[in-house]
Amino acid sequence: MHLIDGAVAASKNAAAWALVPFLATSLAAGQSRTGPQVSPRAQSVARIEAQLRWNDERGKEAYVDARSRLTNEILAEVDGFIRESFMPRTASPDVVRRGLDELLNPRRDSFRNNFAATTDLSSGQYLIVGIEIPRGGPAEAEDAISIRAYRNDSGKFVLVTSVSDVTGTVGEIPYLIDLRVLTLPGPPVSGEFWFFSWARISPQSPPTAALRLYAFDGKRFRTVWSPAGDLLTEDYSSLVELVPGGFVVNRAVDPSGEAPHAPSLLVHEMFVPTVDGAIKVREWTSPVR
Repeated sequence: MHLIDGAVAASKNAAAWALVPFLATSLAAGQSRTGPQVSPRAQSVARIEAQLRWNDERGKEAYVDARSRLTNEILAEVDGFIRESFMPRTASPDVVRRGLDELLNPRRDSFRNNFAATTDLSSGQYLIVGIEIPRGGPAEAEDAISIRAYRNDSGKFVLVTSVSDVTGTVGEIPYLIDLRVLTLPGPPVSGEFWFFSWARISPQSPPTAALRLYAFDGKRFRTVWSPAGDLLTEDYSSLVELVPGGFVVNRAVDPSGEAPHAPSLLVHEMFVPTVDGAIKVREWTSPVR
């Protein structure tokens, strides 16, 4: 299983990409176009992120009014950071992910993750990233999650498109945190990049997740499949597992219907990806461990 998240292991070539911190005066050799400009970007992002946090009702009102504008400002900073900091011919996904962590999550919050992957399609070389922007108030994490695609345009990664449709609520309270992604090798449509993305949409335990299967064709993202509803999970990291010929979604359920957040049964559903989405071909159960 190829899981790209904040805990991904360094590749065998990681030593060749040894970095000084992105907030310092330079990036790794061969990676930085304008290393000294990274620190001002990080400072700008930190200043904006501070406005995306609230601690009382007055602060919440100001946050709600400015939430979309401030989020877009950070996204613009990310696009500029990607364009200026990474050379397409040498940028590795792990280096990009670590750079995004330094920019957006310098405190290394384990529940906030960024990811990066590269893919070569018939229309060019692309960098796919997922970013998680911390937002919200006490016990109300309302992170902004954005999946973004950049194309190698004359030696720079330039934004092509983005998607941000993974959302969640707890009653009337927005909640979203802990982005994960899993690439789907050998998608049913040649010349496309397919991957799963999921995030926690409730602070309750066990975690509840929203799940999407995306496809990227070089121009746009499209959601090719998603489950009928939100998924209660026992092992959040293994919500989706790749198997020969398809994938398995592992969800937790309470057969009695009386204790939805104390599930006793795991339902394993196997799907085969198709051009139009995914077809369920098998289901089995096992007890919650």
